[in-house]
Amino acid sequence: MVDFFSKVNNFFYGNLSKNKQIKIVVIGNCQSRPIARCLSLLNSNIVITSIAVVHLLKSEQIDEYEKYFEEADYIVAQLVADDYHCEFVRTCELKKKYAFKLVSIVNLYYQGYNPELMYLRNTSQGTLKSPLGEYHNKTIVDSWKKSLSIEECLNLCNDFEYNQQMYSGIAEKSINELKNREKSADVLIADLIDKELVSRRLFFVFNHPSIWLIKEMCIRILEKLDIEIPHKNKTLNIPELLDKIIVPVNIYAKESLGLSFEDVYDFQGVGCKIDAKGDVTTYGQHRYTFEELVKKYYEIYDKALAS
Repeated sequence: MVDFFSKVNNFFYGNLSKNKQIKIVVIGNCQSRPIARCLSLLNSNIVITSIAVVHLLKSEQIDEYEKYFEEADYIVAQLVADDYHCEFVRTCELKKKYAFKLVSIVNLYYQGYNPELMYLRNTSQGTLKSPLGEYHNKTIVDSWKKSLSIEECLNLCNDFEYNQQMYSGIAEKSINELKNREKSADVLIADLIDKELVSRRLFFVFNHPSIWLIKEMCIRILEKLDIEIPHKNKTLNIPELLDKIIVPVNIYAKESLGLSFEDVYDFQGVGCKIDAKGDVTTYGQHRYTFEELVKKYYEIYDKALAS
């Protein structure tokens, strides 16, 4: 539907990017703000009128956002499931009302670099916070559950054969799942991830992509909409926006994928405190060696998970 709308609009008014402001609404997860930033930098006529961060929204906020949806020339929206708790950002609902100006995209996601990362939940806190924000290392979790020492845990984390046994096939599964999800989207991106993941780091953690990848996604969005891209081949003057947490690539993944980019050695995370009740609070930024990280995780699990 977007292609048809673009052709009709251009027939009557000429290319939008040459004649007037282009009002765009972006709907999605934590990637929505970087996407909005890149879109506006790729074409100075683009005005982002609203950014709807779906996990922060409730259905009763529809009046707050619907006016922007109505006024927008285009709505760029990540795919959202039909049963998502906030009804007005569901893809099915957006298609009903705005199909002629909606362009759907996937959530950029790749688990191949760090197949050991996961979320961990407990009954009192929901997603358990950690020195890596909301991310946990399955090898560390399993080691703690087995009452292994910190040294034994570190040995497993750095053991190629152990990681191969635990995480083999996850990289392939992850890219195939993305290809399958984007069958429902208007813009494809999995082919580029598959092509570039060896030569440049595309993700800091599995759902936090680099600004380079976000820019490439935005270029494809604008090409889909037939909007001019004056700055397509220029380096955008924008820092990384999703690099608060950076994790060294898994030892097995690094060799099996044949990665050629320079990796980090320490973990970039957040300061982390845990009280006697097991409540975890995070603050600022903090770098951890692997040993420091394991010690902090063990401290958290001893207080938050032991019962």
